[in-house]
Amino acid sequence: EHLSFYQLDVAGHGVPSSLFSFTLNHLLSETGERAFINEKSSQSASGYSLLSPETVLAMLNERFQTTAEKMFYFTIVYGTMNNLTGEVVLSQAGHPNPLWMKKSTKSLDVIQGSGVPIGMVEDQQYSTASFILEPGDRLFLYSDGLTECDNGGDQFGFDRLSQTLETLFDRSLETVILQVQEEIKRWTQSNVFEDDITYLILEWNP
Repeated sequence: EHLSFYQLDVAGHGVPSSLFSFTLNHLLSETGERAFINEKSSQSASGYSLLSPETVLAMLNERFQTTAEKMFYFTIVYGTMNNLTGEVVLSQAGHPNPLWMKKSTKSLDVIQGSGVPIGMVEDQQYSTASFILEPGDRLFLYSDGLTECDNGGDQFGFDRLSQTLETLFDRSLETVILQVQEEIKRWTQSNVFEDDITYLILEWNP
């Protein structure tokens, strides 16, 4: 009944950061009884259930502490969506706040949250945000590389991203993806960016 989702951004660039990202993606995407995001549950037909988002972030922080030899830390949004009810529960660790695109009112809500990036401080506890999507509502997650795209003097910024999304409520997911891409290319006058630019869009349609 649930979908888990995440977006993360490892500090730094180059091969070491890329390999660390690959390790994290593999860990969070693994399924079955041995999956990092699962726990045993006698109440589930499969014998296990998803851990809460704040628990997953706390476990990641415990496992991947930055050291003098390995200066790796990362920001992340991790959450679960109930496929039957549209309820979303998510936790954040230093990542940009997700945007809730409400179809009925054609409005954007910022899902507030904070949290220290994973690996920077030991024994961190993370908070959660929960809300219920209506049919057709979307959740937009993005890395800071998107809003920090620079045209030589100014950054693309949160306001321009919001204005772009506000014109796309009735467009397909594919169109939203392409239009955001076109807007940042037009802003920077370039197809090459200094930082990683990623975004994830979830839409709930029961």
